[in-house]
Amino acid sequence: WRNYMANILDGAMTGCILLVLVCGAVIGGYTASAATTQAMSVLVVVVFLSMWVGLIAWNFFKQLNPSDTYDVLICHHKVGGAAQARLVKLMMAEQAGQRIFMDSDIQHLDTLFDTIKAKVRHLLVYLTRETLMHPSCAGEIVTAFKTGKKVTAVLTPSFVSPTQEQLEAVDTYLDIGGAELLVQYGIALADVREIFGQLIDAQGCSHVKVESEPTNTVHFQDLVSRLLQKETKIASTTDSASPGCLVISADPCDSEAAAAACVLIRKTKALALATKEGMCFLSDHMDMGVAGHCRAIGSARGLVVMLSTGTLSSRHQLEIIAYVMGLKEKGQSPATVSADLLGFSFPSMHYFGQVLPQIWPEVNEHQVRHLGTLFRTVSCPYSTHASEQVLRAQTEAIIKRIPHGWISSKGAIPGASVGADAGEGAVTAGPLMVVDGGSWAAGNDSNTVEV
Repeated sequence: WRNYMANILDGAMTGCILLVLVCGAVIGGYTASAATTQAMSVLVVVVFLSMWVGLIAWNFFKQLNPSDTYDVLICHHKVGGAAQARLVKLMMAEQAGQRIFMDSDIQHLDTLFDTIKAKVRHLLVYLTRETLMHPSCAGEIVTAFKTGKKVTAVLTPSFVSPTQEQLEAVDTYLDIGGAELLVQYGIALADVREIFGQLIDAQGCSHVKVESEPTNTVHFQDLVSRLLQKETKIASTTDSASPGCLVISADPCDSEAAAAACVLIRKTKALALATKEGMCFLSDHMDMGVAGHCRAIGSARGLVVMLSTGTLSSRHQLEIIAYVMGLKEKGQSPATVSADLLGFSFPSMHYFGQVLPQIWPEVNEHQVRHLGTLFRTVSCPYSTHASEQVLRAQTEAIIKRIPHGWISSKGAIPGASVGADAGEGAVTAGPLMVVDGGSWAAGNDSNTVEV
C-alpha cells in the first residue's frame, strides 16, 4: 500500500487471521458452550473494528498535524541546478527555519504529485536551461497551479523561455517520452501548454530574476534574501585565507561548482568536521587574484578541488591545479583532494595536446605534467543531486582525506611570486625544506609551519 499505516494494518489483520486459523486447528474437536463462542466472536469483531477505527483516526490526525506538511518544495533540473537548489534549500532552512525539501528526495512521480497536492504550501521553481523540458518538473508545476499553491519562479541567466511555437508543440518540447509519461498520471498536454504560458508571463505566480550567474557565497545569500523578502546584511560566511585553513577551489565562472563548494562547507560545519583554522572558498576572495590564491594554498592545511564541467576550460583553476601539483612533486604541498561533480569528464590526450594550449597559451611541459598528475589521482564523487544520506557520506569521505594535525607558529609562506621557473603566468612559492622528520618549513627561519 502507498499509505504507511495501511501496510501496518494489513500485516496486523493478516496475522490475526492466521492466529485464528491456527487456534481453530489446535482445538479441533473441542465443543464450546454458546456463551463462549459468542464471546470469542465478539472479541474478534472488536479487534478488527478497532484496527480500522485506529487507521481512520491516524489519517485524520496526520491531516490536521502541521508537522506533516512542507513549507517549500524546490523544483529543479539536476544537470544544471542540483547544487544551486541544494544550497538554496540549506540557506532558506537556516535563515527562516522552514521545512524544505527537493523534488529529487522523492523517487516516485505519483507520490511526488500527491505530496504537492496535500502537503506542500509553496513551490519554488528554479529555472535553468532544461528545467521545463523535464517531465517531472512539468508535472510538478501543473499540479501546483491546478491545486492553487503559491508558486515562485527563479529565472537564472541560463534559462531561455520556450517560444510560442514550442508551446504549441509541447509534446516535442518535453524530453523524449515525457508527454506519454505525464498522460499516464492524468496530466494533459493542454494543461502543460496553458500553465507554462502562465508561469512565463507571471500569471498566478511571482518571478525572482537573477541578473548574473551566482558564483560565490554572497551572490547566493542575496538570492535567498530576495526569496525570503528579508533585508539582511550580505556578507561572506566563509573564512579568510588564514594559515592552516582548508581551501576550496572551484571554477570561478560556474554556478553549479560554486554552489557545490558552498554545500560542502556547510555540510562540513554541520557535521562538526571543520577545524579552528576554518574553511576558505577562493571564489569569495577573487580580489586576491591567482597569485593570492596560490599563496593561500601554500600555507593551507588542505585543498579540495571541485571538478565541474567548466574546470577544463577555466585557466584560473588550471593554474591553481598546476601550482599545487608542482608543490606536491617537491613534497611541499598541502593535502589535495579532488571532488568530481555531475557532468565532469576527465581529459584525454587530445585535450592536453590540442585544447589546453588554446585555453592557456603560456603553459609549459612541467605544468602539463602537473595537471595530469591531479587528473590521474582517484577523486571523490560529490553528488549534490543525491539524497542527504549520500551527500553526508561523501562529505565525510572528502574531509577524512585531509589531515587535522596542522600547527602554525606565525603565518603564511613567505616569498611567493609570479612567473619564475614555473613559466609565465604561474605562481611559485619561496624555498621550502623538510624539517624534523615530516614537518615542513619555509626557507625564512622566522616563519615555520609544521604538520
